[in-house]
Amino acid sequence: PYTYRRRIRRPDGQWRTLEAHGEVRCDAAGQPVQLRGLVQDITERVQAEQQQHESHELLRHTIDSSLDLVQVFEAVRDEQGEVVDFTWVLNNDAAERQYGDVLGQRLCQLNPGVVPEGIFDTFRQVLETGVPDQREHHYAHEQFDGWFYQSTVKLGDGVATTTHDISARKHLEQELRETKELLQSTLDSSHYVVQVFKAVRDAQGIIVDFTWVLTNQVWLKQYGGPMTGKSLLQENPGVVEMGLFKLFVQVTETGQPVDHEQYYAHEQFEAWFHQTLVRMGDGFVMNTIDITERKRAQEEIISLQAQIAQQATDKYQVLFNSIDEGYALIELLYDEGGRVMDFLHLEVNPTAERLSGFEHLAG
Repeated sequence: PYTYRRRIRRPDGQWRTLEAHGEVRCDAAGQPVQLRGLVQDITERVQAEQQQHESHELLRHTIDSSLDLVQVFEAVRDEQGEVVDFTWVLNNDAAERQYGDVLGQRLCQLNPGVVPEGIFDTFRQVLETGVPDQREHHYAHEQFDGWFYQSTVKLGDGVATTTHDISARKHLEQELRETKELLQSTLDSSHYVVQVFKAVRDAQGIIVDFTWVLTNQVWLKQYGGPMTGKSLLQENPGVVEMGLFKLFVQVTETGQPVDHEQYYAHEQFEAWFHQTLVRMGDGFVMNTIDITERKRAQEEIISLQAQIAQQATDKYQVLFNSIDEGYALIELLYDEGGRVMDFLHLEVNPTAERLSGFEHLAG
């Protein structure tokens, strides 16, 4: 028997593909006596096969170009038709680099960790229901120890999976959580009320408000519930009248920090505060502590000092006026040349006025 293909060119210039099948029949002496054969035009079939091959190559190159693991599994069933395992049918280059050549091998034998992690049950559920599944897995079995995002879809009597390694992202998320926890713990350990605000800008970029981003525990204990996301001007409109809003805008726009004391008597507040304002991003951080008691103590000290000074003055005046001798406190007055030209009585006791015969000399 023989089989061959040949391309021919027809008179109209069109190329066609022919396939011939045949055999030579011989007589009893072994001499050829007959040739029987069949010639078919298989041009369309060859073109279809070529297109299929090209599509297969395109698909293969496409999945091999993916950095994700692309795998296809076929179900392994027992005598009752229950899925008891899966075998590898296809791996892209990324999967082969991770697993090696595992085509035809069983999933549960090579990666038994898929059972306790629920991955095997997920594959079986997707196969039986036809409902795709997407979820994150932390897998720490066999040669793996990381986080993966896996998408699973039904494909024939099996499943196709796309697996993306998200370990780096998970580590960053964990670091971010730890950093935020550390920041919050640091803020909560402060005796100051610590608040972080973000600017709210209009279409022209002008700051028209601020929203709370973060507060510490001191705020919650002293003034109430969480403020994150709330509007500053809605909650504390008095900041405009007191000039604080203008100050907040200034710090955010210029980056120049502010350290000041402020009396505030609006909303639920009526107290003196010491505040420091520092720009952070498109907003600012404000540290505030109530200094009302300190201010009251300062006012009391000033008042006491004034009383003591007045008492000392009064005692001095009584003593000065009771002296039997004439006393006067005189200031010399000089001309432009530095020569004494006159004098001014600053203080004069009654005895001095009586002896001099003048009244009201002081001044």
